[in-house]
Amino acid sequence: DDVELLPTADAPTTAFPVEGNKGHIQIVKFDEDRHVYPVEERFVLGEGKNDLVTGAEYDPGFGVVLRMTDYNGNPTLYRYDAFARMVKKVLPGDSLDRPTEAYSYRSGDSHRNLIYDYDDTGHLMTGSPQGASPPVANRVETHEREDVSDSLTYNTVDSIVYQSGHGQDLMKLEEDEVPGRWVVQDARLYNLRGSEWAMYQPYYRRDSKFHLAGEGGLRSDDGAVSETDRKENNLDATGRPIEIVNPSEVFDGTRTSGIVQNLPFETWYYDEEDTNPNSPNSNTPGVELTDGLDRLIEVREMTRLNDDGSPSGTMNTWSTRYDYDLMNNMVSSRDSQGNVRWSRFDGMGRLLFCNDPDRGTLTLVYNDASQVIEQTDAKGQTIRYTHDGLNRVVTEDYLDEGEPSSFKYAYDPNLPLSETNRPDVLTIHDELSPPFDQLFAPHGV
Repeated sequence: DDVELLPTADAPTTAFPVEGNKGHIQIVKFDEDRHVYPVEERFVLGEGKNDLVTGAEYDPGFGVVLRMTDYNGNPTLYRYDAFARMVKKVLPGDSLDRPTEAYSYRSGDSHRNLIYDYDDTGHLMTGSPQGASPPVANRVETHEREDVSDSLTYNTVDSIVYQSGHGQDLMKLEEDEVPGRWVVQDARLYNLRGSEWAMYQPYYRRDSKFHLAGEGGLRSDDGAVSETDRKENNLDATGRPIEIVNPSEVFDGTRTSGIVQNLPFETWYYDEEDTNPNSPNSNTPGVELTDGLDRLIEVREMTRLNDDGSPSGTMNTWSTRYDYDLMNNMVSSRDSQGNVRWSRFDGMGRLLFCNDPDRGTLTLVYNDASQVIEQTDAKGQTIRYTHDGLNRVVTEDYLDEGEPSSFKYAYDPNLPLSETNRPDVLTIHDELSPPFDQLFAPHGV
């Protein structure tokens, strides 16, 4: 697409489609003071249709969005504290004193075991940090409005995310339906490189305090959470997985694992059946081969089955191979049974033709905007498409007027819609509605 950069003083604020304009125009207007922040984005549809316009207002100091207006004129408000952290989000129908979402922040000093609680302006609530029992972590608390009450004590759904000093998510707690009980999700452990090493299955806690992953957790049967309730990822020195240990399927049961062997241009995958010596599928790994451009060129499936699916007393290898053109498009694949799927692309990487052993052939035709305007399948059935100025499909016309099952609709996109000129499928976009406050009373009542 062509992009024209205009000086701010000369930049148009309204698009005026000319006769015959097909759209495909996007106009971005920036703020007048710094020419940095996009304050209006306009999509020109053309053909006499209304433009789609969205706008934004920014805090000049932090550069964060204070107000966002959608295509129907509905505003969403955002408020931040002194550290530019979002403290309120107000969707259409709510208000700043009853926000849709509210956030509070607590920073933790794990070396000195101190916590810093901030109000929604970014000031310390107590004027100074407070001591806390270890362990200590950063906390972000979210309160999502769940009713339309006008009371300032409206109900909320509360959740807490604990993070490390490196910004790693340590765990998320969500309030349970049982009062005083919390559900702990995504409780993680990290290795010394900062990579995720283990993640626990969800469990219960009787308080929302930070804790080491799994510590003091309760399962659904009120039993204590153990190491068998977590998934472990063992990595090599380059961060590649070499072993994955799964949580047990039953409480305190046997755990299964998979192994990955990384070789130059070759990776061997041993799943849970492969590592089980008592399984009939033991030691039947899958192998992936890549070329120097890291493209997948072959997949080998090792199995004790014959080609017809019957058991075999010997190990067989089923291979699927892939070929690419100079543009890195996959142009053919051949499976272990000799079935070949091949494709052809143009210079822009667009699929022009595909011959699939199951579906047959598929031929595609594009316009200058890279939109599919015609496709023909293996039975010779053709579908034609038209698009609007935002590249969205508007009409589909099946060229099946001679078929007994046809509705016998004929469509010429150069003529207006009518009872005699109509497509098989018509899609209508962007019927703009009035702003939210004109549709409903305040607070969604």
